[in-house]
Amino acid sequence: MAKNMRTSWFVAMAMLAPAFCGQVAWGNPGLIDDFNDTNLSEYTASYILEQDASNTITFASPSPSGVLQATKVDPGGTNAEQVVFLRNDYSLAVGETLRVDSMAADTALYADFGIVVSTTVDPADAVWTTGTADVRRGVLAIYGKPLFDSVGWLGRANDATPGTNVGSSAGVGITWSDYRGLWIKRNTSTNFTGGWFSATSGFTQLVDWNVTDTAFGSAVGIWADLRAAQTYGDLDNLRIDAAPLLGDVTGDGLVNLADFNVIKMNFFNTGQARNQGDLTGDALVDFADFRQWKAAAGSGFASVTLFGIPEPGTMLLSSVGSLFCVSLIRFRRRSRG
Repeated sequence: MAKNMRTSWFVAMAMLAPAFCGQVAWGNPGLIDDFNDTNLSEYTASYILEQDASNTITFASPSPSGVLQATKVDPGGTNAEQVVFLRNDYSLAVGETLRVDSMAADTALYADFGIVVSTTVDPADAVWTTGTADVRRGVLAIYGKPLFDSVGWLGRANDATPGTNVGSSAGVGITWSDYRGLWIKRNTSTNFTGGWFSATSGFTQLVDWNVTDTAFGSAVGIWADLRAAQTYGDLDNLRIDAAPLLGDVTGDGLVNLADFNVIKMNFFNTGQARNQGDLTGDALVDFADFRQWKAAAGSGFASVTLFGIPEPGTMLLSSVGSLFCVSLIRFRRRSRG
């Protein structure tokens, strides 16, 4: 009997836990590759821009380094050669973010190295005859540029050959010692944003791409443009972060009072990010964000209000009810008189 009572108690507590502790996000962080082995057979390399016929950029994850490196050998010299190294066993869905960590050294050599999303795993290769062979299309890339202490990006629509430019930059200056990696997020079926993250300021957005082809994100991988004979790295932990949990402001995988407190602290502030309480993405922390948090937090937080102030809908109903009561009292008094 005592054993059955203890079992029933644990079952009851397990059922009530989400209400008291908040909702928990369980899931796989989406690691694509930690480069801990030398096998890169899942990737397909495509040379999408060439200024010579050499095809001299290769990729390797030398054991036991656990990082990805790119190597360019002569006779490529300083000629431009842009390569995508893609795989399609992973794709980028709406709300997800492609990320990579970087331990890339500062260098006096030209070495663009980063990540890319594409419409296909095997874009056409550029066939060089003279000048520049450019077949870049259906790609969105962001990459570190150590020679210039900057981050650059390139976007080409999946239309003509080469594709229409949908947002490119030679680079925005950063503090290279703070540089820790890159990210590309798919916000809608046709909108992507990208940027870098640092040791001191976290995530910084640099580009907003709007495209028309919903096939973008069908393949993901690595971008390289090396214009000097060298081995360059290091990239690590290529991964896809899942869409954030509804109501989770702090990003800890829980929806609880910690998230509410951030919303409360920044209530009615503009220019806010998700980690400052803006759950709806309109840069304003307001009742819409509070409602999303409250709905996601569950019944254990049903009594929580902002500063003791009911929501606008509740205030309206209360006002209407109060007016009705006052009107009813006045009507009764007149009737008696």
